[in-house]
Amino acid sequence: LGPALHNLGGVLAETGRMDEAEHWFEQCVKTCPSYGSGWTALAQMKEHKGKVEEAANAYQHAVNCDGKDDHALNRVGLMLFVMKKYQVAFTWFERALQQRPGWPGYLYNCGKALEFTGESEKANSFYNQLGKTPVALTAEMIRPDFKG
Repeated sequence: LGPALHNLGGVLAETGRMDEAEHWFEQCVKTCPSYGSGWTALAQMKEHKGKVEEAANAYQHAVNCDGKDDHALNRVGLMLFVMKKYQVAFTWFERALQQRPGWPGYLYNCGKALEFTGESEKANSFYNQLGKTPVALTAEMIRPDFKG
């Protein structure tokens, strides 16, 4: 039943009916609490609606369903980063990086979180693995045609 409720929520989200979609994603995880995709969908809905703390909690549930879901690990980190919990965010980014070593987005996120904790040398060790400066990386994210 969980996947069917998840699919219903997905169809509603695609048609812009966000409140209804959120309701069915919530029903999905109540019905099938070990269905990680349901938790991820609920988290994305909460994130879309600006409910950052609720999104972080839902992503954590997704991680509990599948501890190797690097996307969910990273998203927990991003929600914590938005809440200005930089050190804790770093630990989640690092966990995502352990699941997908060398992944540029996770290296960047680790560096950025460490920058905000004042650990610039340690942050640079992550940026150096990318072979580019943080400014060039940020510019490339904003403007993919940027060559720095």
